[in-house]
Amino acid sequence: MIDCADGRKAHRSRSLWRRTAASRLRRLSLARSLAALVLAMTVGTIMVVATGTSVATTPRSTTSTNSQCVDDEGSPMSLFGSAITSLGESATYQDLFAGAYATDCDTHLTIAVVPTAADSTAFLAAVAADSTAGVSYSVVDGSNSWAALTGLTTQLSSLTWPQWKADGLDVQGFGPDASTDTVLVTLESPTSEDLVALGSTAGSIGIVTPPVTAATYQVLAAQVLVALYGNRVSVASIYGQPLSLFLNRFTDTTPYSGGDQVTYVANGLETWCTTGFAVRGNGSGDDFLLTAGHCGTTSGWYLSGSQSGYGDGTDMGGTSGSGNYFQDPAEDDFQTILTLPIGSNSAEGYIYYGTGDTKYYIEGPATVAKGQKMTFDGSVTGQVRGATAGNSGLCEWFDSHTVQVCHLIEGTDSATICQSGDSGGPVIVVDDNTGGATAVATIVGGSETDCYGETIGQEESASNTTLLVG
Repeated sequence: MIDCADGRKAHRSRSLWRRTAASRLRRLSLARSLAALVLAMTVGTIMVVATGTSVATTPRSTTSTNSQCVDDEGSPMSLFGSAITSLGESATYQDLFAGAYATDCDTHLTIAVVPTAADSTAFLAAVAADSTAGVSYSVVDGSNSWAALTGLTTQLSSLTWPQWKADGLDVQGFGPDASTDTVLVTLESPTSEDLVALGSTAGSIGIVTPPVTAATYQVLAAQVLVALYGNRVSVASIYGQPLSLFLNRFTDTTPYSGGDQVTYVANGLETWCTTGFAVRGNGSGDDFLLTAGHCGTTSGWYLSGSQSGYGDGTDMGGTSGSGNYFQDPAEDDFQTILTLPIGSNSAEGYIYYGTGDTKYYIEGPATVAKGQKMTFDGSVTGQVRGATAGNSGLCEWFDSHTVQVCHLIEGTDSATICQSGDSGGPVIVVDDNTGGATAVATIVGGSETDCYGETIGQEESASNTTLLVG
């Protein structure tokens, strides 16, 4: 059993990802950069790269770097980053957009563009139109479009854990990274078997090397990955602890909001999780709440009720008529809970936050750039503002490399942002000006200060549903 923050004990799921007191949670923080992008640009100046000649236009307003960072998810900088990421990932510009990432305490956005791609002039004009006073940004050359890096990530996700190990590559996770212009791979500390296998793989592809040691493992692994998959792959670092998936507000009534703590009991074991966002089936018109797929399916989900008792709350619905997309070919980790009464208007586009009865209304889906701030809001940990977004489109291995989940975004913070029982909960960007929030992802797992969520766009697409707004 795991002690939760509120003093109660989280019961283990009977699914594959059981949590025990011996579980060791892994802290992972992807390196921001292995190699600096080589084109230095004037801060706040647009550079037109489509013609092959850099042409400076009128400089934009610049923002000074503060000595102490301020976490403001609804700042003009944050909103600008979300808008540019959405624009770049659109069908119109996906072949030229090479990603974006925030720096300098989230006050400056670096936008990467493939200089040989068509329509870059139109894209940069759209960027300029979206920018606002007080926002600082620059444009740099990128060799690989975000779509190309995402495609390579999908290719790598088809490899099984035994296939990675056979080559001596103790891979923890990987995903597109704008700051390095590559698919960034994270490795775990190698075993003695990994050292031997990597040496054998290197020799088979013509890389001459002395006996591999722990000290030379990372460099050689990078060389092997480049030889196998091209120079669009790089290695971030080596980390020693594995990731775990999280299992584990209290009362609610129809129409249900996201962020509820939900539970079910099977074979004497009680499983706690958190709901994410309300969605509506595009075909059926029925309302659903999202939660994590590894939480398990059951004939009935219940609200956790009062803090003194569980399993005696209101029946929220079950999985009858809903889809469980967990561990499907796309390697998702979410499921849809069919809320009762069946039909529309049994769920709403709001989410609870913190430990009280306060809600945010959902303004719509969001994509965020690396380095921006976002909020995690599981029902056990509660609301944690200002977590730093890492890369999105990640594939990560969990629970001793028995499960790979893709379509993930990473969030990190110095404080605990998620733990057992938060699975399925909302990851959002809060707009303090409106009192609303945009939906980013639902929590999957990780370690307390380094957590992952599956992106809302993937969940809508895979389940044929549409996010409900408030």
